[in-house]
Amino acid sequence: MYYSYVCCHIKIVKALESIGGSEQTFIEAIENAANVNTRLCIERKMRLPFLDSQTGVAQNHTALWHPYKDRQQGQCKGQLYSYPVKRWKKKKRLAFMNAECKKTSDIETGEADNIIHTCIGAT
Repeated sequence: MYYSYVCCHIKIVKALESIGGSEQTFIEAIENAANVNTRLCIERKMRLPFLDSQTGVAQNHTALWHPYKDRQQGQCKGQLYSYPVKRWKKKKRLAFMNAECKKTSDIETGEADNIIHTCIGAT
């Protein structure tokens, strides 16, 4: 246990020496790297889905990486961590384009109960 702590401390000291600064400079560099990674992940999500040229399949964002805050205790023997399951849900779409619906503002206020408006796409 002591040996791993010493090795870890030596690695940090060498990292500090390599950037030629203090501990504050090292912490700022780590935070900047984390911010860049976060921005890159957000940009990738915005570009998706994209068509993979090799397979011809439309790729979409996956939940392979979980943030640290989602980490939970393992549920089985020998399991260190577990993560919450993110269930896939089909996006809700309007079943019939010619369906009649009331405006939500009319329903809440009750001002125009007898007026029925057609939804977008109705003929």
